[in-house]
Amino acid sequence: MKRILALVLAAMMVLGLAPTALADERPTISIFLQMPSEFNPETDPYVAKVEAATGVDIEWVMPPINSYEESLNLMMADGDYPDIIQFPSTTGAAWINAVESEVLLPLDDLIPQYENLSQYVDPSSYSALRASGGGTLYGIARNTIVRQDGWLIRKDWCDKLGITLPEDGLLTQQEFYDICYAFTYGDPDGNGVQDTWGLVDSGNGILTPFAAYAFGCRGWQEHDGTYAYMDETYCLEHDCYKEALAYTAKLWQDGLIDPTWPTNAGNAFRDRFYVGAAGMARFFGGWISTYEDNLKANFPDAEVAYIVGIKDKDGVTKAGSTFGGNIYSFYGLTLSCEGKEDAALKVLDYLLSDEGWDLMNYGVKGIHWDEDAEGNKFATDAYSEYSGIRSYVTLLRRYTDPDYFVGINLSPEQKAFAKKAIADAVAITVPTLDYGYVPASAQETMLLEYKSELDVVRSKIIVGELSVDAWDEALAKYYEMGYAQVVEDMVAYIESNR
Repeated sequence: MKRILALVLAAMMVLGLAPTALADERPTISIFLQMPSEFNPETDPYVAKVEAATGVDIEWVMPPINSYEESLNLMMADGDYPDIIQFPSTTGAAWINAVESEVLLPLDDLIPQYENLSQYVDPSSYSALRASGGGTLYGIARNTIVRQDGWLIRKDWCDKLGITLPEDGLLTQQEFYDICYAFTYGDPDGNGVQDTWGLVDSGNGILTPFAAYAFGCRGWQEHDGTYAYMDETYCLEHDCYKEALAYTAKLWQDGLIDPTWPTNAGNAFRDRFYVGAAGMARFFGGWISTYEDNLKANFPDAEVAYIVGIKDKDGVTKAGSTFGGNIYSFYGLTLSCEGKEDAALKVLDYLLSDEGWDLMNYGVKGIHWDEDAEGNKFATDAYSEYSGIRSYVTLLRRYTDPDYFVGINLSPEQKAFAKKAIADAVAITVPTLDYGYVPASAQETMLLEYKSELDVVRSKIIVGELSVDAWDEALAKYYEMGYAQVVEDMVAYIESNR
């Protein structure tokens, strides 16, 4: 194609013709990404809308989604790169290979030229990607709203037992315990049988403390001790994590947690909440309507409220961000995109514009959604078709906007409930200072193997097979096996980015 184009241009120059039409030819960019098989870019109105708005044609390269990383690694090894590549993580072989092989275009000087990529992509994700790129920015992250999961709680059970929930959704450690106790031993379902529990969660064989942040464990933060920065989970000088372990151990050993907790895999714990076995379960506020609907399918008169978090001993609720760097896959521009950087970044920037954000959230106006005379958006019958691919075609997300999770097809009451839950959770969240960075010293085989032993110690403390003081010995051994170097490397990294 390039040879034919060159010959045509040469012929036109010989004839003295200005190649205006060819110079105005629409650019085409190719993007290698994860997409489900039901997405057909040839007929999908979403694609037509993006191409019309940006003046850029898009070639969608979509390997089988179940073997995406394998296909990605093969493509990288082959060396025939598309213009844009979606990378699943900063620790994957494909990303590491791309950075070391210098096949990506640096973006540090380009991103500031695009308003939406500058405004709506989480700055912490740029910091994380710059760090994993050896000091150079090679990627644009797909973010989410800053997320902190709280607990959906049976308000109807609270009403029956005379429990008044605080309007701000924040409980003291004692209040949280007392509610769990009442749900377990107060017969909230009124059947005269002790068959309910305070809360349930996913265990999958590894038990960890509930709300460790309420005891000071908030990820990598400034530290009052030997190191300038520390994750209190692994601190030798303070007892924060031991206190969190002891609190959860008391909940378990007093019988207040659903006994399925240790073996619940994935989202199996949700079913225990839906069938009325437990009165609280950890859920993301943005999906409250789905959880509530599933509960009401079994208990039509059930009512729910949202517990945002648990206070520390000083009455403060601050939780570390649970997603370092806020990266849910990301995009890199390859050397093949050289000369077409503006076209590629124009597409990504458009998706975060007001128009593009509506497009990703709801689909194409007039097809998947519309609005009434007051400007209120509503889903059409065709919205269900778009919702099936929505989580994939939303290539980027505004990290400050909860609308993506709230959903267009909810009632005004459900929207208000979800938005408040998300906003309240964001308000108690502080970013961790590691931005998802993992130093090479943390990847030492011996250290990784011993970390699994820490998980065993943690679980045994919670179920009562070991004293909470067993954590001291286990942690000291962790440092002896190399974790001290990890801390030193992490402190150096944090200091270099502040």
